Amino acid sequence: MSHHSAAYALGLDTLHPGDDEPVHITRPDVRGSRTRFGVKHHGAVFRDEQVVLAAGLPVLGPARTAVDIAREHGLHHGVVACDSAMQMGVTRSELIRAYEPMWSWPNVRAVRQAVELADEGAETVGESLSRLLILELGIGVPQTQFTLRDGVRWAACDLRVGRHLFEFDGRMKYQRRQEGGYADDADPGAVVWREKKRQDWLCSYDLGMSRIIWSELFGVERERTKLRLRREYAATVARFGTSIDDLSPYIHRRAS
Repeated sequence: MSHHSAAYALGLDTLHPGDDEPVHITRPDVRGSRTRFGVKHHGAVFRDEQVVLAAGLPVLGPARTAVDIAREHGLHHGVVACDSAMQMGVTRSELIRAYEPMWSWPNVRAVRQAVELADEGAETVGESLSRLLILELGIGVPQTQFTLRDGVRWAACDLRVGRHLFEFDGRMKYQRRQEGGYADDADPGAVVWREKKRQDWLCSYDLGMSRIIWSELFGVERERTKLRLRREYAATVARFGTSIDDLSPYIHRRAS
């Protein structure tokens, strides 16, 4: 199995391709690609070491699967898959090695872009898509997992450009675990209150913050959201500038 079918078996995060997505298999013994009876057969070569077992089934591994998804579905799908692969421990060099034989294959440009933009700091699909949204603003490359510590408390933020923070808010973090969410508290209001105190503490360091929700990443709302984010980022720059040199004593840097 390959593409999204392999991703599901591997536990690789993906952007849902649609309800009519076929089962994908890759075979070196066919020419081109064809879909029959809900199965898409991809005619493509792969190395023996790229095949792994997942759920007892032979599938192409996370590096090859991520770049296959990028070539099949484009940049946004590809960045999500490549981010997730790097979260699983795949290196950028391994992603590059996975697409090197594809140098003349259709849509390989999207693969190269996805691998170049991939970031192991993106922990969710929403964070990956938010990073792409911010890149479209033209204000710089966002840093992932920007973390401040003061000896008493700490907080890791999804994304940062200059002195402005960007947080993706998925609805599930406000839902109880028994309802399919992530909140441990019996009262979701406690989650919101804790979040308010966290934001107040972060912004006390002369930082601005924007929050992004799922619906704002798509369609007409995407363009409206970009206008809002530019306005909020510009307000932060006008108040506090862009340098974070003064925050150096509080910044926690991840080990490489």
